[in-house]
Amino acid sequence: MLLDRLRGNVNHAEGNGGNAAIVTNGSPAGNFRLGPGAYQPPFKAQIQMTHRKLYFTENAGVYTPVAAGAIDATLQTSLPVFFFLNSDFAAGYPTLQSNFPVSIWQYGDPVVVGRDQGRDAFGDWDANVTAQLRKGDIVVPFTASPGGTNTLALVIVRSADVPYASLLDSTNSNLFKVNMIRYTLADATTAQLQQFENPINIANQTMFGKFSKDTVNPDSYVNPEQNQPQIADILVVAEINKEKGIATYVNFDVVNFRWNLFIENVFRL
Repeated sequence: MLLDRLRGNVNHAEGNGGNAAIVTNGSPAGNFRLGPGAYQPPFKAQIQMTHRKLYFTENAGVYTPVAAGAIDATLQTSLPVFFFLNSDFAAGYPTLQSNFPVSIWQYGDPVVVGRDQGRDAFGDWDANVTAQLRKGDIVVPFTASPGGTNTLALVIVRSADVPYASLLDSTNSNLFKVNMIRYTLADATTAQLQQFENPINIANQTMFGKFSKDTVNPDSYVNPEQNQPQIADILVVAEINKEKGIATYVNFDVVNFRWNLFIENVFRL
């Protein structure tokens, strides 16, 4: 069972017994709620997921790493990252891609590291790219060629507890209830903190293709009393299964952040 696999990295929180009020937002099916940010709820398990973004230029099949600040100015735009929504991932994320468009960049097909051949519109990835990846990562490539310079951006989702691709696959037969997301940026610089201005979208797609989403603003959950402005504890109650996921835009110069998902319960479907 998924819960048994996650219990290897479990920390219990005392909270206040879960007595703080939870505010519903009128979401269909009643499976998405926001808390007031007054406490840390109790949880049974947690999943640590990381977003990582890498940039490369490509010439004659050779990929050269480049810093975010060194890419062409026209490419210094936000790119989305997708978590879960396995029913859409199974088709290459067409629904999420259409609902989260990009400028200048072009989406490529998602890659499961260890299963798929890593490639993009320019060709197969060389060792400079693959050395940065781990089995179980899910990678969405973006490509562009401003001024004739082939440029690749990789948006990588990784899980520290279970290979992320395995975790995603488990949502076909399991539902887990998240009651908090701890959103941690790399540091408290102005450039990093601007990432909290990008809303988090809790997305839902039915088996018949109907798409809907609810929005959470991370800025609202930064607690000034903690003196850690790069951390937001977002009290969001969301049930994650194969039809539900999370998406947000990520600023071009935010190349790393971490989400800890606090799991209230796991159910076998």
